[in-house]
Amino acid sequence: PALKITVEKLSPQITLSRTISQSAIDLGKRADITVTLENKGDKPAFNVQYEDRFPPGIAVVSAGGAERYPNMVRWHGVLSAKKSVTFKYTIEARGFADAEVSALLTYFDGEAEQRIESDPIKIEVTLPFEIVQEFQPEDFTLNQDVAYKVKIKNSINRPITVGEFSL
Repeated sequence: PALKITVEKLSPQITLSRTISQSAIDLGKRADITVTLENKGDKPAFNVQYEDRFPPGIAVVSAGGAERYPNMVRWHGVLSAKKSVTFKYTIEARGFADAEVSALLTYFDGEAEQRIESDPIKIEVTLPFEIVQEFQPEDFTLNQDVAYKVKIKNSINRPITVGEFSL
């Protein structure tokens, strides 16, 4: 009988899952982001580095299972074969933002550094006011008097102060 030898290359296979509790956030409100890193491979992944950076106006206020910085979250470690790690962090809208944010995951598979970018999540801080403009009459000609109204409507349940308004 002949001897049959099969050689299989063992390697880590990392997946990244990231969800946000709500993408539209009122000013001063919070949203939770949950991340799961999973190694579906047969070998551990070394020097696993996860980073999620946020635009100005978005602050990281808490992080469970990861390092928290003012505008960033970081997790690093080894991800064993067939294992996963899940962590959660909370962001707060402290200024206006409208951005799509992707996280970056890098790891060493035993031969080379690998890089995975997450699907982007949309973060939009809703304005605390609505501006409505009206012209009367709507159709006008050169040198005709026109009434121009600007209404600023507060859309949150607390007072807001308009420091300056210019036309």
